[in-house]
Amino acid sequence: MDLYSHIEELKALEHQSQKSAPLQKMPAGIKMILTLVFVVLCISISPEQWLFFAIAGVAILGLLLLAKIPWSIVKRRVLSIAPVLMLFAVSNLFQNRYDLFFSVIFKGLYCVMLVTILMGVTSRDDLRETLIAWHIPKAFVVQLALMMRYIYVFLDEGSVMLSAYQLRSGQHKGVDLRDTGPFLGSMILRSLDHGEKIYDAIMCRGGLFNEGKSVEEFNEPFQIAIEDLTLNYPNQNPILEALSLTIKPGEKVAIIGPNGAGKSSLLLSLVGLGPKAKGTINIGGMPLDKAHLKTIRQKAGMIFQNPDNQVFQSKVKDDLCFGPKKANVSPEEIETLLQAVAERFQIEHLLDRYCHTLSGGEKRMVALAGILMMKPQAIFMDEPTVYLDPRSRRQLLEHLQKLALTQLIVTHDLDLAWDLCDRVILIDEGRICADGGKEILENEALLAAHSLERPFKLQGV
Repeated sequence: MDLYSHIEELKALEHQSQKSAPLQKMPAGIKMILTLVFVVLCISISPEQWLFFAIAGVAILGLLLLAKIPWSIVKRRVLSIAPVLMLFAVSNLFQNRYDLFFSVIFKGLYCVMLVTILMGVTSRDDLRETLIAWHIPKAFVVQLALMMRYIYVFLDEGSVMLSAYQLRSGQHKGVDLRDTGPFLGSMILRSLDHGEKIYDAIMCRGGLFNEGKSVEEFNEPFQIAIEDLTLNYPNQNPILEALSLTIKPGEKVAIIGPNGAGKSSLLLSLVGLGPKAKGTINIGGMPLDKAHLKTIRQKAGMIFQNPDNQVFQSKVKDDLCFGPKKANVSPEEIETLLQAVAERFQIEHLLDRYCHTLSGGEKRMVALAGILMMKPQAIFMDEPTVYLDPRSRRQLLEHLQKLALTQLIVTHDLDLAWDLCDRVILIDEGRICADGGKEILENEALLAAHSLERPFKLQGV
């Protein structure tokens, strides 16, 4: 079996659940109850009752045809579970209990196919909502949903690594047995890192379970004041040291500098993430502390460099509504806001799409739209044009130019900084080396001293 076939199968089943099928119109709760009943009946069949085994098999095959489940998916499921069932069943052969041997195999396969049918005619969101309606603990349901999301993270990391491995090793399929251990170890570590970033994005948009009170209003203009900020990673020199900075309301500020200068860490510190911080951060008249962190996160949106870390719900509509729901916004207001934001970003056609099926540009637009659903007063962006083709980049720039919000943008795209920002801050070696207008982007000697080059549109001028 291919390492990723199980996950690809889940994706195929999710797409299948969106197609029209006679069983799809049935309420999800009834389908779940019937599946449970059929599973119990299959398990209860006596090993000697071959007629009932035959009837159950015919019934399940009929349901597979009615549900229009692709045979390729059924075959993968059968092949994946068959070795496990054989291990459970083979001990009966030594006792000459052939009826038990076949009973274990058939019962296992029947149960797997029944669950496959349920997933093929019921979307993951419907299953989740049904569990909530049955008063299953919400924390348990949310954890199940997050587990599904992390499965896709695991697949995405593995797919990229497998492609690189095959290109460099010359193998056409799979991983050499000798390389399996290091491959899986690296894959798990990368997936954990990716998963942590998704968790950070969840916390930035309201957290998991803390519904809390409605968002407070800032009692002062949205000014960001940083004094003597020092950021330390464990056992390393400070990445930022005694940095002081003030961002005025409505400013569009580009933070530039070489790799490792501390730019992204600065952004993360403004939403209470990242390395250990010393110093003071004041946003909109509120100190960045536990008492005000939730309000600051909901009114100062953070857009991560990788949109896969930002868009973490199963469907686009659910992802856009995540923040407002956590802020206790009424369902009516959420729906009105959703339609307005979707129309503004021209993503109405994406609302019912699964997030993992979107392109990089679509994910970036959904990430920005999700932040604007919270009506923020500031947006912090880490390399917003990464992964974008020229058209998507232009569309993003046009949207950002129209936003009358405080914008703090970490970027290596100096053309974006030139077109969008009225202030540029150059950071290197943990300190501010320059702070001014667009003249910084024209200063070839200054930029070269910090491993940067002038915007492409200025080169040769």
